[in-house]
Formats: sequence, structure tokens, C-alpha cells
Amino acid sequence: GEGARDPQHTLPAISRGPSDLGAVSGAAKNGLIPLNAEASDAGVARHDKASSSPRAAASGTPLRRAPTWAITANSLAFMCVPRAIPACFAQTGWTVGMLALVYSSVVTYDTGLVLGEVCRLRPKIGSYPGLCGEALAACAARRGWSPQAWRDAGAGCCLVLQFATYYLTTVAELIYFEQFFGQLFDQSRLCQWQWLLVAAAVSLPVLQLPTYHETRWAAALLGLLPLAINVAVMFYEVLLVRPWRCQPGPRYDGLLGVADGGGALSGGGEEALSNATSPQGRDLNDVFLGLSAFAYAFGGHGFYPEEIREMSTPSAWPSVMNWTYGVAIPLYWACGIVGYYAYGDFSWSNINLNFPRNAANTASIGVQVVQEVYFILVGNLVMMLDIEMRLGIDPTVCCSAPPDPPPRHESRPTPPTQPPTPHSPATHTPTARLRSIASEDEPSAGRS
Repeated sequence: GEGARDPQHTLPAISRGPSDLGAVSGAAKNGLIPLNAEASDAGVARHDKASSSPRAAASGTPLRRAPTWAITANSLAFMCVPRAIPACFAQTGWTVGMLALVYSSVVTYDTGLVLGEVCRLRPKIGSYPGLCGEALAACAARRGWSPQAWRDAGAGCCLVLQFATYYLTTVAELIYFEQFFGQLFDQSRLCQWQWLLVAAAVSLPVLQLPTYHETRWAAALLGLLPLAINVAVMFYEVLLVRPWRCQPGPRYDGLLGVADGGGALSGGGEEALSNATSPQGRDLNDVFLGLSAFAYAFGGHGFYPEEIREMSTPSAWPSVMNWTYGVAIPLYWACGIVGYYAYGDFSWSNINLNFPRNAANTASIGVQVVQEVYFILVGNLVMMLDIEMRLGIDPTVCCSAPPDPPPRHESRPTPPTQPPTPHSPATHTPTARLRSIASEDEPSAGRS
């Protein structure tokens, strides 16, 4: 629908027209939202009738209910995949992989802070497509073009990309899901498409969680707890086998077939070149595949504005970033270096395939089945929230306590009016009338 019924509720939205703005500058005439560095946490993001953004629910219930720890748990649980880093190194080699990891660690942390600052300065922006539309509108206004046309085009194109990205992310997680099922039940006769149906059925109850605020415990129990268990299992399996002592040991091919070394971190010369036979060989296609995998490992920015939209204290977003990267980056470096040193170019993206089939590995696979439920939930949540708000559905209604019923006013029949009778002044007073009523209620035996 076009806007919300109540212009006073506090939900973030994309500004769509000049009626949102004060006519205090040329930017207001061009339909741009003025920067507001003084925006408070309590009163941010008021949505007016002129806005056609889907970022507000029809009933006006605010989305800003999530504590900082809830958003931190969601951000960290979705982004942090440290056991995938050895496979990234297997595609890029040591040199390019190290550079990519340094670059990704620094740049994505900085861009996460930038997204938070933009959302703070423009509190009506409640989504990544909305942020993209406002950025293009600002650029268009500086060049004398139509800001509204560029705003709509940018938001629309970004929305298509966002939906495509998270739809395909969910598809990838479903494939991981059925692969883990296949590893756990390797004697089962179920085919891949049948396991996909099982994965969808298992995920369906968790998909009913409507917002990031409600997913906080799912993030903690289905995301972070399995993450801790899987990292511990990885280091246990590496120390149990110590693959670098095996013969033949791990191999490390350099870029375009130039060896980084064989069997150890250091090595060179003709012996290293002759011993560094990779199971796959590496060329530019492999390197670009590895770089895309590094980008995937630092995912999550695509719904940072949606997470900020639900924070009860949006100014605490830097704390979310500090905790997310303070935990994820050390794990990335530790797991990436240890895993690639242990398995070299034989590192699988599903690193459980590198482990021996023992009880710890089986437990890790089972835990990842649980973790995939959370990944599927978050990938869908971005899309479902946008669809529900565009349809005018308040996603928080099912989580709110039902309102108290209005007090019932029972009407009692009015006693018929008796015709007036003559009374003496003494008996017509209120005291005399009360005594008369009391005497009528007394039993007859007590009367004289």
C-alpha cells in the first residue's frame, strides 16, 4: 500500500517524495532526505503518509525491539564460517590467499561501519535497496538529474539483486543440508531430491520466526553453539592425524603452477617444484573462484540495514561490528592457516571430508545439520520481511501479547417509576426513606 495508516508510528522507511522534507535547502527541493546527525535512538525513523516504502507494518507496531546482543548474535552466526577458509587457500595459494584475507578483513569491517553510519544519519532508510536508491538519488541531484527516478531505479535494481542473492544462498544451504544428511546416513536409499524434501520439512518450523529480534535464540543455539563445537572438532582432528607428517604430505601450488612449497610451509628450488604436484593444478580460474569464496566468507553486509532497522539502540551498531569481527577474524586466520597447512590443496570446502570417519567427525556433521537450519532461516528472512511489509502485514503481530478486551458495561433494567404519593416532610427526607427500605427487609416476626 501507499504508506501507513498512522503517520506517528516509529518504523524506518525510504523517503519517496519532498513532502517528507523541510524546505530549508536545495536538497529538500530535489526530494532528498537531509542529514540528521542528531537523530536520537528513541525517536528515529518516523514514517509519513507520503512514503510508499514497504518498511513499515500496517498496524504501526515498531520493529525496533532487538537488544544489541541479539543483532550481534545474528550477525556473527551468519557470517562466521572459519572452516571454509582452508578451501579458499586451496584455490588461491598462500600468497594470494593471505592478501585476500587481509584485504577482506580490513575492508569489510570498514564498510560495515560505513553502512551503520549512513543508517544513523538517514534513519528512514531501513533496507539495503533503500540505501542504494538514496545514494543514487544524491548523485543524481548533484548532476541536475531527476532524484526520484534514480531513487526508484536504484532501489528496484538492488532489490532484485538482493532477492536473487539470498534466494541462491538459501539454495546453496539446502544443498549443504542434504549433503550432510547423506554423510550421516550413507546407507540410506534416498536420492538428493528426496533429501532436499527432508531438509525443507525440517527447516519449515524454524522459518516461522518473523524478525531478527525473534531469531536471537535461534542464532545463539542453532548458529553460535554449533560454530564453537565445529571449530573445536577441526583442531582436534588436525592434531589427531597431523597430516603434514604423512607421506605423501600436503602440497601447495602457487599461482599458475609456480609452487609455494611442498610438504611444509617453507621450501623452494627444483625439489620443491618437482614435489609440489597439486591434485587439481591452479590457474587463473581457480584463483578467481577462491577470491569469490573469500567474498562469500565475509557475507552478511547485504542485510546490515535490515538488522539496524530492528535495533532498539541503533547507535550501538559499532559494538555489533566490534564483537562480530573480534570473534570471526581470529577464527578465520587460525582455521585458515592451520587447515591449509594440514591439508594443502586437498582441502575440501566441506572440510569434514578431510577428517577420518570417527565419532567426533560424525558429531560435527550432525551439528552442522542443525546449523544449516539457521542459515536457511536467515536467507529467507530478508525476503519474507520485505514481502510482508509490501503487503501491509505487520510481522510482529504474532509475537505481541493480545490486547486486553475492553471493559464490558452491562446495562441493568431501570425499575418502573412509581407514581408520586403525598408524603409528609418528615418521611420525604433521604434518611426516612432508607429507614423505610430497611424495615421492609426485616422479617415480620421482628415487627411490632
